[in-house]
Amino acid sequence: MARNANAEKPPRKSASAKKTARVGRPRGNNRDARLEKILAVARKNFAEKGYEQTTFKDIGHDAGMTRTALYSYFDSKADLYLATLIDIHAQFLPDFLRTMEECKTLRERFKRIVMASTAAHARDSTITGFLSALPIEIRRHPELNTVLHKQNNMAYRAMAAMFDEARRNGEIATNASTVNLVSAFFGGAIGVGLFQYGMQAYSAHTPSLTKSMSIFVSMSEGNVFATRKK
Repeated sequence: MARNANAEKPPRKSASAKKTARVGRPRGNNRDARLEKILAVARKNFAEKGYEQTTFKDIGHDAGMTRTALYSYFDSKADLYLATLIDIHAQFLPDFLRTMEECKTLRERFKRIVMASTAAHARDSTITGFLSALPIEIRRHPELNTVLHKQNNMAYRAMAAMFDEARRNGEIATNASTVNLVSAFFGGAIGVGLFQYGMQAYSAHTPSLTKSMSIFVSMSEGNVFATRKK
C-alpha cells in the first residue's frame, strides 16, 4: 500500500535488518500480551488525540517500547489503526454470534447487541471514542478508506443481514431502505455513546451510559412517549 505523504516514516534500516521478515505480533513468549498492550494504548491515543495527532512515538512510549521497535510490528500508522479496529470488532463478535443464534426477532437482537456493546463501552470508554470518530477520520484521511474498506463492509453486511431477515419475517412495517435502517438504529446508538463520552470531559454530572442506552432502546420500541388523552 502506498504511504500517504503525511504518514510517519520509519527510520532507515541496515541491510541485515531488512532481511528480517516483519510480523504483526511481537516475537517471544509474551507476544500476545505485548500486542494486547500495544492495541489498548493505540486505541486510547486514537480516541483522545485523533488519527492525525497520534504518533508512533507516543504509542511506543506509552506501550514501553521505542518507535523503531513499533515499526517492526506494523508497517504504518494506518495498519495499526486497522489492527485496532479489528481488535474492537473481535471483542464484540462472540456476543454478536451468540445473539444471532439465541434471539429470533429483530427487537430482541437489537436490544441485546446494543446493551452488550454498552457494557463493553462502560468498561473501556476509549472504545466509544475510537468508533465514534471513525467516520470522520475516514473522510479526513483517504488512506484509511483503503485499509478499512473491507473491515467496514463486513460489519455493515452483518447488520444489514439482520434487518433483511426481519423484513422477510414481517417484523418491519416501514418501507425504509436497509441502509437507512442500519444508519438510524446503530447510528443512533453510537450517537448516545459519543454524547456520554464527551460529557465525561466537561460535566460534573456524567449520565450513565447503560441507563441512557436503555432509554434509547425503549424509545426505538415506542415506549418513551406517553399517549395523549383526547
